[in-house]
Amino acid sequence: FHDLLFENQQTWSRSATPNAAFLQYAQELELDMDQFRRHSNASMLRDKVRAQQAEGAQRSVTGAPSMFLNGQRMQFSTYEEFITQIAAAV
Repeated sequence: FHDLLFENQQTWSRSATPNAAFLQYAQELELDMDQFRRHSNASMLRDKVRAQQAEGAQRSVTGAPSMFLNGQRMQFSTYEEFITQIAAAV
């Protein structure tokens, strides 16, 4: 499901009704639709997403994926820079 979200982000992120796209993806994957709807509408999930969204905004996250190392947002442009920073922290 997450693969479909990332592949189609340009479409659903501009939609006035992204839930319709999410339902379509779930159907394409032959997920249990009753369970999908229950979980999609769960207040616990909504609250968790809103809390993570607020935390991201507080940390100036503007997109996904964003990487943090020891509480600091990582800045890198190559895989080698990424690995070097992790190795230095270890």
